[in-house]
Amino acid sequence: MPLPATPRSAPLLAFGLLVVVGLFIGLTANLVKLATAAGAAPFAFLFCSTLGAGLVLAAAAALGGQLPRANRRTGAYFFMSGLLSLALPNLLIFSAVPHVGAGFAAISFAFPPLYTYALAIAFGLERFRAVRGAGILAALVGVVILAAAKTMSGDSAPVWIAATLLAPVIIAAGNIYRTMRWPQGAGSLSLAPGMLLGAALLLGLASLAATMPLSLPATPAALGALAAQIATFSAMYLLY
Repeated sequence: MPLPATPRSAPLLAFGLLVVVGLFIGLTANLVKLATAAGAAPFAFLFCSTLGAGLVLAAAAALGGQLPRANRRTGAYFFMSGLLSLALPNLLIFSAVPHVGAGFAAISFAFPPLYTYALAIAFGLERFRAVRGAGILAALVGVVILAAAKTMSGDSAPVWIAATLLAPVIIAAGNIYRTMRWPQGAGSLSLAPGMLLGAALLLGLASLAATMPLSLPATPAALGALAAQIATFSAMYLLY
């Protein structure tokens, strides 16, 4: 659902949102690095961050009278958008950061907009434009160069490099899903909490299936990183 804006201000608003969300993404990669250095397991850190941010935004939505209507469509939207836009790509990134570094992980998030445009063309949501097509081609070349350079450096296993570069593709798929299935008349504050909580539920079920603990070390460093990540996720996915 687009934010209210005049035709002239809409591009500037969109650009500003992209820049701010990009800053939050870069911050996330560094917070994951700090949390894992403090002894937090990536999966547990992701679950706690997602659950905490979901509860924060749910409280904000309740106070603002913007809780979504509970029905089959919104339920499906929360779980699918939570899986594609949050749980799965962030699980890949959070798990890969200790192996590929925060910088490489953050760079990979530059690609979702280009992949999204390619998928939008495939689904008939956008028309092909030569300049944007050239951008997509340049992005693909960049991915190959980044992957080759990282592989040849020998400091990261190819599986973690592939996981890092796969995450933007999944995010792009989530962008297309949300565009096509956005509940009519719903605003971002009413949908972001459901997406976060849906992702947290999926992560919780996965932890049960894999018998993975969800607890974090009760140290100032780990808890501080968690508080910062909850704040980051709350702001990032509200704007996202």
